[in-house]
Amino acid sequence: MNGEILPVVFIAVLTGCALARAGRASEQLIVVIEQVSDLFFKMVGFLMYLAPIGAFGAMAFTIGKPGAVHN
Repeated sequence: MNGEILPVVFIAVLTGCALARAGRASEQLIVVIEQVSDLFFKMVGFLMYLAPIGAFGAMAFTIGKPGAVHN
């Protein structure tokens, strides 16, 4: 990431300023953005819930291979 985040932050700030200046006209768009944000947070929360199960499965698979544990 060689400075690729700066344009994203710049566009986000400009969009936020434009929505703030639009006032009442932008309320519906703000509600949609908040709902999409909630959806993404729920998806990330679900993935974080499943991550330990996946890590355990990967370790169990590796340990369960023949010859994985040497005497």
